[in-house]
Amino acid sequence: MDIDFDKIKKEVINCCKTSAGCPICSKNKCLVGFSKIVMDYYFESQNTVLPHAMEKVPKEDFKSYRPEDLVDAITEILLQCRQCDIDHERDCVINVIRVCIETALLGKNMGKYEGNSLSYIVRVIEFNPEIGNKLMERYKEAKSLFK
Repeated sequence: MDIDFDKIKKEVINCCKTSAGCPICSKNKCLVGFSKIVMDYYFESQNTVLPHAMEKVPKEDFKSYRPEDLVDAITEILLQCRQCDIDHERDCVINVIRVCIETALLGKNMGKYEGNSLSYIVRVIEFNPEIGNKLMERYKEAKSLFK
C-alpha cells in the first residue's frame, strides 16, 4: 500500500494555528510545526524513516489547538499507517507525526505504538473516552468509504 503523504500534510496543516494564533512560528518547538518539518524531510528525501526524530519531538508546546482538526489529522494518519505490527519502526515519519498530533490533542504521548490502528484507538478510548470514541467513529466512517 502506498502512503498518501499529501493527505496527511493537508490534515496537519489544517491544525496549524497560523499567524493569527501564533504571531511568531516556533517551528521545531511546536508540535504541528515539527510535524511539518518531518513531512518536509519525507518530501525531500522520500525516506519514511527519520533517525532520532522521536528524541526531538517538542515537549514544551502548551498551545491549545482545535480538537476536531487534531482528530481529523490522527484519523488520516491512522488510515495511512501500514499496520506494521511487530515490524513497526519507532522513527517512521508517520509515527513521529502521530505522536506530535496525539500530544497536541491528549496532552501526552500514549506510549509505545504497537503498529496497529485499532488497538491504538482502544488505548485512546481507555485514556479519554470522549476523544477516543470520536476518533473511532471517524476512523470507521473513513474506512467504510474505501469499501
